[in-house]
Amino acid sequence: MDDFQRRNNQRRNNQQSFQPRTRTERLGSRVSQMSGKNGKKGKYSRFFNKKWFILVGLTSLLLIVGGCSAVMMSANVYKIEELEKLNFSTSVFDEKGNQIGRVGTVYREYISMETLKKTNPDLPEAFVKVEDQRFYEHSGVDWFGLGRAVIKNVISLGKGEGGGTITMQVARNVLLQDRTKTYTRKLKEIGAALNIERQYNKDKILETYLNYIDFGNQVAGIEMAAKIYFGKDLKTQTLEPQEIAFLAGLPKAPSTYNPYRSEKGMQKAIERRNVVLMKMAETEDRPPIISVAEKEKLQKLPLGTNEEYLAKYSKQSKYQAYTNQVLKEIENRYNLDDEELNSNGYKIYTGIDTHAQQVVEEALQKEELFEGKESYEGAVDSGITLLDSKSGLIRAIGGGRNYKPGSRNRARELIQPGSSIKPLTVFAPAVQEKGFNPYTPLEDKEYKVGDWSPKNFSGSYSGNVTMNKAVYSSLNVVTVKMLMEDVKLDTAYSYGKDKLKLPLVPQDKGPAALALGGLTHGVNTISMAQAFSTFPNNGQMVTAHTITKIVDKNGTEIKPKDGQEINAKGNPSKVFSPQTAWYMTLMMKEVVENPGGTAHKAVKVKTEVAGKTGTIQEENAGWFVGYTPSLVLAVNVFNDTVDGVKGTAKITGGSMPAKVFNYVLKNTLNGKVEKFKKPEGVPDPVPPFQLKAPNLSGSYNADNNSVHLSWQKQDGRVVYTIQRSEDGVNFSDLQTNVSGNSFTDTSVQAPNGGLFGGGGEKSYYYKVIATDTQASGSGPAQQSSGAVQVIVKAKQEQQQPQPCDENGQPEGCIPQTNDQNGQNDNDNGPNNNGNVDQGGENAAAGEDNGVNNADNTGWIGGNRKNGGDNN
Repeated sequence: MDDFQRRNNQRRNNQQSFQPRTRTERLGSRVSQMSGKNGKKGKYSRFFNKKWFILVGLTSLLLIVGGCSAVMMSANVYKIEELEKLNFSTSVFDEKGNQIGRVGTVYREYISMETLKKTNPDLPEAFVKVEDQRFYEHSGVDWFGLGRAVIKNVISLGKGEGGGTITMQVARNVLLQDRTKTYTRKLKEIGAALNIERQYNKDKILETYLNYIDFGNQVAGIEMAAKIYFGKDLKTQTLEPQEIAFLAGLPKAPSTYNPYRSEKGMQKAIERRNVVLMKMAETEDRPPIISVAEKEKLQKLPLGTNEEYLAKYSKQSKYQAYTNQVLKEIENRYNLDDEELNSNGYKIYTGIDTHAQQVVEEALQKEELFEGKESYEGAVDSGITLLDSKSGLIRAIGGGRNYKPGSRNRARELIQPGSSIKPLTVFAPAVQEKGFNPYTPLEDKEYKVGDWSPKNFSGSYSGNVTMNKAVYSSLNVVTVKMLMEDVKLDTAYSYGKDKLKLPLVPQDKGPAALALGGLTHGVNTISMAQAFSTFPNNGQMVTAHTITKIVDKNGTEIKPKDGQEINAKGNPSKVFSPQTAWYMTLMMKEVVENPGGTAHKAVKVKTEVAGKTGTIQEENAGWFVGYTPSLVLAVNVFNDTVDGVKGTAKITGGSMPAKVFNYVLKNTLNGKVEKFKKPEGVPDPVPPFQLKAPNLSGSYNADNNSVHLSWQKQDGRVVYTIQRSEDGVNFSDLQTNVSGNSFTDTSVQAPNGGLFGGGGEKSYYYKVIATDTQASGSGPAQQSSGAVQVIVKAKQEQQQPQPCDENGQPEGCIPQTNDQNGQNDNDNGPNNNGNVDQGGENAAAGEDNGVNNADNTGWIGGNRKNGGDNN
């Protein structure tokens, strides 16, 4: 049997022995097919071996590399020589859509690498050591550094820059218009950097970097940076090593390390400079620029910058303080950094009122507004914020009397508020929580909190006062007592920090801080204007802001950070009720209108104004925060410290701050008159009931032998007790629980009178005691009148009158009027008292002798002899 036959027989035997199986038995599970049972290889395991994984990995890598290469090669790159034609700075617009200026890089002067190497050879080398130590070795991309950055970003799930070389920064900051932080943009940046390296040598790339990198204060390029920070022209002058270190460290975060911004900025700038000095002394990768000994010596030196250089070399454009606030708001509300603002051509629309801004800047320059009650030495500075109370838009910013781009914005300077904090943390909460109103009675007398006794500015006490007077006279002692006994510290602190968003800290939860404004850090004009917006806005606080919207070069609106959106109404939040806001306005109007008000002498405008002054301890600073129905204006004036010397002016809220307020408001409104309107449904404040002593008077009525008592009307809750005495000393109750305002005593006894009134007279003495039936213990329950004497006279018997003689005597006699004809002429008629006139007529003379006298109670006749008298 050959092999072929044997194979066929074997095949037949196998077929005969085949038995039907289930589907599972035939096919098995997917797992068993792939991996087999009991660790044996499955049916498909031969497809998923090492070769398969390697193939898939290589394919994916090729796709990624290909895609990345396509993106990198599509990078839009400009020629470096054409950079001067590009303008990527951001434009700022006013409330009407008119461009008012630019932010970002504005000032630049070019300097060649050849010149730099002659005058300042260490400067380019310092930038290389700080920014890119392998700059001269790589071809535009430091792959090691980039890989490390990618891993770091993956771990942190973020998309930071990272791994950038000087060449990549040139591509990012200068050449690329796409500023979004995405991996696609990063790939384009890499592609642009590689292309730059192919077209230009290292010196040209570094020269471009040094001339276009941002150095803060709207300055780009090392030449202008050296001028505004150190007053040196690099074309002819040489920087010191510590100056080079500061400039080399600045591009990392120009706004953070800005020494002109604040004391904090100065400190951070010094810290950054010292880090760079340490880098300059390192020996790794590149040779050191300075020695370790030099580093330690230079780290102890002051920074050496001076704002005079900034003023000298930077051009002054309009509205710098306002645009500075715009930049600050972008930092807080938007995900846009300095690089993007410098290079992306955004359009920022704001709420600035250019007329109001000009008025504010004028006010800061007027010396007469800063004349104190006595001469002073040193510098006085001021911050101002003008706010729209309905939208929260900041209309104008006063950054200081000597504000320059990059210097401190005094509108944001933290100054203790003094008494200007009282309406926010004490007065309004007392109205809101305890029902106080302008008429609420208070007592201004000595008061202690522990061992501390607060004092009034006048040094004296006012006794019983209303809340209204406590507000317009700014009484300290009453305010502290109100805080401690009525409002309470926790409530006041919550209103100030949580509801009104003042920058309070836990240490401020005390009477000196919350009642008198002695805060740990202070407040600025922006936060105070925002807080006071609750009063003209019916108790709702708006959010102070400058920006209405930002759009990119394609017209697409840039959205703020989450939670930082502000609507057209300023995100109003309810703090007080409309009634509380109205009552506070009524009281704060008195600060200006009442002759005893603390701002009465300084604020003289046509429109209605309400507000509050504030003076800090030793009169080193003062505030006036006031408002009209549509605007809130916060002004502070303070002694500034220049070159370690503090000013000596005596400043109160009613002096310089109120005068500046008056100037700004008067010239901003230009005669426009606004009046406060009581919110619908809010009742007028009602004085709390005060029991008064009855103003008693009494009289005797002889006709009915009674004494009538009367006094002024009071509330129906008052009843009266009538007391009587016959000696003026010992009084007893005559009647109790008398209502109304009068009483008649019918129990008096008049003395007997004789024929000629010789019976004499008798005195009775009366008092009336008023009792408040609803007295709660806060005031006196009873008030007594003074004693009133009423004389009761004996009633006289009427005496018959005698006939008159020729001379009309005796007094009270009855005249006889017989004429020559023996006739009586009664034609004269009755007089006005209803008595018949007994006067006669002289027939010969034809004269009327009748008498018409309404006050006459006796018998009156005409004397024939006199022939014409009217009596």
